[in-house]
Amino acid sequence: AERHFGITIRLEDFINARTVQDIADRIALVRERDDAPGAAAVGESDSPPATPWKIAPETGASGAPSQPEEIKRIVFHEAPLGAVSGDTLKLAPGQEIAVICPSPGSTLAAAVADALGQQLAVVPRVLDLSGQFDLRSPEDAAQAAPSLAGLVLVLDETANAAIQDIEGIPARLAGFFSAMQQLVSSPDRKFCLLITRGVGDADPAAVVIEGVRGMFLDAALEYDSVLFRSVALDGGTDLSAGLKQALSLDHSLAEIRFHGQEAFTVEGHVQPLSVLDPPDFRLNPGEVVVISGGGKGITPHLAYALAPNQPRLILLGSSEFDPEADYNSLIAADAGLAGASPRRRGGRRPASPAGKSDAAMRLTSGGEIAQTLKELARQGIEATYYSCDVNNPENVAAVLGRVVSHYGGIAGIIHGAGIIRDSFMEFMTAADFTQVVDVKLLGAWNLYQAAREHGLRFMVMLSSITAVRGNVGQINYCAGNRAMAALTHVIASRQPSVRAKALMLPPIKGAGMADDPELRELMRLKGMGDSYISVGELAELFYRELFLAPAHEHYVMPIRTLPSLKTVRLNLEEGPPAPGCIIAAGVTYRDFELPMIQTIHHLEVGAGTLEAGRIFSLDHDLWMEDHRPFKFMKNPFVSGVMALETFMEAAHLLCPHLAPLGVRHVQYLDILECPPGVNREARIVCRRLRENAGGEVLCDASLSSSHITATGRVLDHWTTNYTGQVILGLPGGPLPDWPGFTVKPEELDSAQFDQKGMLLFYRKYSNFGGRYRVIQGLDGSSRGVIRGRTMVNQMDDFAGLTGVRYQYPPYLLEALKHLVNSHLLLRDENVTAAMIPFGISEMRFSRPCRPGEQIVLEGRRRSQDSGESAWDIRAVDDAGQIIMTVQGLIMKSFSA
Repeated sequence: AERHFGITIRLEDFINARTVQDIADRIALVRERDDAPGAAAVGESDSPPATPWKIAPETGASGAPSQPEEIKRIVFHEAPLGAVSGDTLKLAPGQEIAVICPSPGSTLAAAVADALGQQLAVVPRVLDLSGQFDLRSPEDAAQAAPSLAGLVLVLDETANAAIQDIEGIPARLAGFFSAMQQLVSSPDRKFCLLITRGVGDADPAAVVIEGVRGMFLDAALEYDSVLFRSVALDGGTDLSAGLKQALSLDHSLAEIRFHGQEAFTVEGHVQPLSVLDPPDFRLNPGEVVVISGGGKGITPHLAYALAPNQPRLILLGSSEFDPEADYNSLIAADAGLAGASPRRRGGRRPASPAGKSDAAMRLTSGGEIAQTLKELARQGIEATYYSCDVNNPENVAAVLGRVVSHYGGIAGIIHGAGIIRDSFMEFMTAADFTQVVDVKLLGAWNLYQAAREHGLRFMVMLSSITAVRGNVGQINYCAGNRAMAALTHVIASRQPSVRAKALMLPPIKGAGMADDPELRELMRLKGMGDSYISVGELAELFYRELFLAPAHEHYVMPIRTLPSLKTVRLNLEEGPPAPGCIIAAGVTYRDFELPMIQTIHHLEVGAGTLEAGRIFSLDHDLWMEDHRPFKFMKNPFVSGVMALETFMEAAHLLCPHLAPLGVRHVQYLDILECPPGVNREARIVCRRLRENAGGEVLCDASLSSSHITATGRVLDHWTTNYTGQVILGLPGGPLPDWPGFTVKPEELDSAQFDQKGMLLFYRKYSNFGGRYRVIQGLDGSSRGVIRGRTMVNQMDDFAGLTGVRYQYPPYLLEALKHLVNSHLLLRDENVTAAMIPFGISEMRFSRPCRPGEQIVLEGRRRSQDSGESAWDIRAVDDAGQIIMTVQGLIMKSFSA
């Protein structure tokens, strides 16, 4: 239409056009406006220009599907506004503006009215909403609407003192929303301001402020010709300068904050998480987490993410649920009846949600809840569903009171409940506005109030990206989500022991309100088709935010990409990592914690897949020169214990919030030999599989390498050298004892070897260097039994990298393997074949080793057959605690 008619279209020009004739009349009016003398050219006006939506390309330059952008973690901080030219909004002389303050006696409101009256040459009217004139009443609103050009809400020290109850905030927001409706219905509408002073982030009035800011973001999209802006002053700010900035046309930003005379805005920027100094925060098995949102949509996936912690979950929802009902059968029966009805005989299209009966929708909801509970039970999580209206404080208190009485406390809350009642703001009813705000804001507050004295340690509120960017037709949703997010400051101030977070979520693929084909197409047309993140990605990001993020970063927005915004300043460029650090998938690591991973080719958080690269060389990998187990081999090769370290580092990159606990199903398939002067390229593939028993997570891993010729030439042919699975979970204490496993001195009948004897032993049977001479002494052996000792030494294993911190103690596992190999040599001095590891059924460890620590090694053979033996071995510290166990170490004979 813009190209065809040569006009500039604003959404507000067509909001209430209902017929073709209405549209034609509006186009004529717009053409008349644009052709008028002095009318602004396209892209120029007295109000901030609208930014057109951009449709992101769906494919790359080659036509192949483009890789999705990496998800970024956005946090918000103040940033200098920058220089402005001084061009400000102008009004016609004599137009009226209203200045509103929630309580009488505001000197700031009077000063604002006086200053604007002089600056704009208009007639200001000061209203304190105390009853003498109220824009929320139809009569007073109708009186003001025909000539109202501007609306100003003032929240100062007086209002801050008057606003103390969270429960009354939705009504206050609804009142100002009604006033905004009257403004936008006026043909003279020009601006709407929020002026604040003396309100701290932790004050209840700040919740009102953020709710209004949320409304402004939506209103600015619906009414492009109207300036919507909030300005926060401090005690030292010159009012005239502040108001000049409030009416500035040099930028389109919706939020300005003053410190003295300097203006700032709020800017979102990329802030990766860090494993460098994780918070001291745990969720222990059996602790209770309450989740609102009905066990449907995206909240079940957040519940699944907590499986490693094995909490007890309480799911709250508005739907009735019968735990004894067979919902699958009931849904099938209901569908059969619907299909047989006369109205349905003409076709088999399923009814849309809007067309379903209440009974059918109740069955569908019940089926979803039942499926969620079933999946949680499969993962070993105890979960219970309660029907609860989170808007009702008595109902919430009663339900959570039962939970506390039964379990003793509540450790955390995830508030995911929400409803939508979309409409253009001019037509939205007060009831639709309040209902949406209530579920978000009062629902969160009621849950907090009921749990705060019962051991509460965290509260996560699921907000929306609309609270940052606005969304046409969702002024209630914008206000509710933004006001709810502001509760994080209130809660953290009143109860610092509670980690309070608000996640501003983008559209989610796979679950939730935005997972609808028609809505996804609309989002694509708005340039937000690539903004979706999968529900699997959300679950991982939620868990990371809870356990790795700093507590003071209350507002967090995970985002892949966004169209440019006119009202908010966002910087989505990720800066370089600090020296000595690596950034992968939004998490910062120290390079000395990932010595075996050099290049990350692909990392997908939601799918749980990683492809990485490594170049092995004798120049860089100092440890490898010492790994020469056989005298008959010319070159050293990659040790199995370092391959397992590589697996654990890859798994840690996929799941940085979990700790490696061990490995299982390990296979040693082929030697990766490293001749001098040759770089051996290796490829690491890691894939998250599923939750294991007890909430542990399994990751499948493999390490492959390119072939080389006898002369050292690298070939374009790859082979798999090692495979296995990494076990991840919460770090625990000592490993459980193996009853009857202890090797007693009276069982041993062979010679003993001290440290000097072991040195001779290593020289006789191998070419191991210092790092790999890990056995300090052998206490002796007998048939199928051996016992020895090791002391872990700390050396620099990599060129240019000091203080390496391995994911597990690799040299302790090496010592256990040497212990088993020593058994064959101790029992038969004439043996010519060596024993090499072929596989490990399972290895677990409890902690790293301390430099210089003395550790006892014990092994018992479980089977032996034609050159192959299977051993169980373990390592015990001087306090008698087991720090590593290996079950099913398979050793095979190997000779030149």
